[in-house]
Amino acid sequence: MRKSKQLLVLCLIILKSVFLSAQVGIANANPQATLHVDGAKDNPVTGVPNASQAANDAVVTKTGQLGVGTISPETKLHVVAQSGNANRFSLIDAAIGTNQHVALALRNISPLATGNYSLLGFTNSGPTAGGAAWGMGTIRTGSTATNGSEEEFYVGNSLGGLYNERMRINTQGNVGINTPAPNPSALLELTSTTKGFLTTRMTTAQRDAINPKPEGLLIYNLDIHCMQYWNATKWVGDCNGSTPTNNTITDCTNAGYSGTYQQGVAMNNSTINIKVNVTQVGPWSITSNTVNGVTFSGSGNFTTTGVQTVTVTGSGTPVNSGTF
Repeated sequence: MRKSKQLLVLCLIILKSVFLSAQVGIANANPQATLHVDGAKDNPVTGVPNASQAANDAVVTKTGQLGVGTISPETKLHVVAQSGNANRFSLIDAAIGTNQHVALALRNISPLATGNYSLLGFTNSGPTAGGAAWGMGTIRTGSTATNGSEEEFYVGNSLGGLYNERMRINTQGNVGINTPAPNPSALLELTSTTKGFLTTRMTTAQRDAINPKPEGLLIYNLDIHCMQYWNATKWVGDCNGSTPTNNTITDCTNAGYSGTYQQGVAMNNSTINIKVNVTQVGPWSITSNTVNGVTFSGSGNFTTTGVQTVTVTGSGTPVNSGTF
């Protein structure tokens, strides 16, 4: 009977101490929170555990904040890993096959309102960083629909204040960079008054090595300083009105001449036929140097390869008699 009374008194003392301190320790005689679990049983009997000792702890504070790997959670859920190993945090879902069930959902349960956010944040500014330098998630564009038609994908970054919007994808799949309202007729709209759009740049040899070449493929040619696109059969573009071809004149000696070539008499519809070995289809342009007061020039478009004859027209007035 006496032992029973002693045991009862001991239990009451323990319960009283628990209620007075309002802290419970599991494998821990020195709890630092309302509930404090010491996984490795390495915490000190007195004082505050250091970071290494707290790395295997879990706590629930009096404000309902849960800390794992820390005894001082700053948010509702604060998880800290002490080593930079791969897969430090894993969220393993059930086997759902092809079902479109998300494994993790972020929800803003505020009343529906235009401009509401539901964001996931990222920061890389050291162990004492606050907030999130980058945020991505959804932004509401209306205050009535609950079927997703008023929610758009949002990416923004902060330089210490509010987020600056950097990208938006609307419910129709239109993408805007630096604009919250991409043009509905544009799959991608870029907005800036200080920057341009820089496409891929390459030489002609690098361009020709692309395989396969889908129709509409766009590049900037560094050799001819021109934007070009593949039209399913050849590369075309517009550099001062034409994209020069790379072909060779094969015979100037036997060029066929017609018209008038007379000293002091202006050229009038005088032409020369020149043979050209065409290795690349596309527009061509020939302009000769001015010799003896006369210049020959012409332009056209090669549609096939091989040796072809082109006609150039003379202009000017011969200064002296002789050949040209």
